[in-house]
Amino acid sequence: MAQKISIKCKTQESVEWKCIKSLQGPLKTISEESKEKLKNSIISNGFTFPMFVWQSGKDIYSIDGVHRKIVLLEMEQRGYIIPERLPAVYIEADTKNQAKKLILAATSQYAKTSKDELSIFIHDLDIEQIKSEIEIPGINIDDEKHEIQHDDFRQYKAVHFLITSPIEVIQDVLQIIGQLSDIEGVEIEQGPS
Repeated sequence: MAQKISIKCKTQESVEWKCIKSLQGPLKTISEESKEKLKNSIISNGFTFPMFVWQSGKDIYSIDGVHRKIVLLEMEQRGYIIPERLPAVYIEADTKNQAKKLILAATSQYAKTSKDELSIFIHDLDIEQIKSEIEIPGINIDDEKHEIQHDDFRQYKAVHFLITSPIEVIQDVLQIIGQLSDIEGVEIEQGPS
């Protein structure tokens, strides 16, 4: 039985997604690995973000969504059922050049994802699923929950850690601390608070 892709966002408008034309040309490319992640995300999460389009006469151009269209076409060829119309936001632009400028604005990434904060943010998520669906420029999610690298501390001569523990689990904590004290150069200070 073919899997139907569900729509998980609402807009006032929709678009016949197969009719959307590319205005960007080869400005942005997508690798096979990235297409696979996008496909996995659509399968897992449904169609969660609308297409952003610009209409010029009878033609409808993609401001943001051209790679989703490519992936949706491939998915349809593999037997997935894609709704004929998908949620869309129609962007206003007076000229083709203004629409091209808006493609650049949609492509821009003004905020950066912090690697350290990402590990905290995803700590309770399924890492394998995240790795198969998400791609964040400049961040490799391949290592489980972004481990702190030795280089992060290279500027220091020593690093101090404070561990606070409820009394109920103190035996477990002391066992782990005991293992740490076996590492050459590690000094342990203990005391009640």
